[in-house]
Amino acid sequence: MLADSAEMLAGTVNDVEDPTAIDSTISMLLIQQGFNVQVTGERGSTLLHYMANCGYAALFAVLIELNLEVNRQNDDGRTPLYFATNQRKHHFMKLLLRAGANPNLLCDNNLRSVLFYAPLCGHELVVNILLERGANIENTDIEGRTPLAGAARNGHAEVVLRLLEKGACPEPEDRRGKTSLLLAAMKGYSNTIAVLLPYGVNVNKVDSYHRTALSLAAERGSTALIRLLLRQPGNEVDHPDATGRTPLVWVVRAGNVQAVQL
Repeated sequence: MLADSAEMLAGTVNDVEDPTAIDSTISMLLIQQGFNVQVTGERGSTLLHYMANCGYAALFAVLIELNLEVNRQNDDGRTPLYFATNQRKHHFMKLLLRAGANPNLLCDNNLRSVLFYAPLCGHELVVNILLERGANIENTDIEGRTPLAGAARNGHAEVVLRLLEKGACPEPEDRRGKTSLLLAAMKGYSNTIAVLLPYGVNVNKVDSYHRTALSLAAERGSTALIRLLLRQPGNEVDHPDATGRTPLVWVVRAGNVQAVQL
């Protein structure tokens, strides 16, 4: 099996005493012992996919040197770069990108590139590596969401800040009219919203249900977030949603007595 072959090869790496001889030794073994480095396993994954996901740094470097297809996609559309990104393997990512890995290939049926998954990992360095290699900061998935929206929705404030500093649009709208501010408010992420506010986002922006950030925060019951939004100039505190409910109604429904007193 593919996994067994990878582990056998990795075991050979560990048996080599001279680190400087690892690359040449493994390269010869791959050829002399008849390993098919292009073999595919479950879901169409190659050795490079497997190594990007599981490790074995020395062997991974050798596979890169053998000029394997760094942009090869498995049956799910995943590339080796996707697995390296998802596992936060920075060295692997850099090796793949230097070898020609395309950071803008779509990796799934949701039309997401690896940069979309980087914010989901919540790791700023992963984002930096991809952006330095030309990743499209405004890639939109099937829901119309960008990497910034994904980071905001998951409360990764540091990643949101990095994307904004690199020029990401602070207020992209998804198919339901939700901006990064609204997505963060829906989850109660006050730290993320504090990062977005200095970039000129509209606190009165409404989604397709006419919900504002304050309305969503009120339903969530986040007192800290409600207080933060109320401090913003021009906030329409009595704006009704599509059902006629104002933020105050949502606060009462949530049973948040402290927020009612604000």
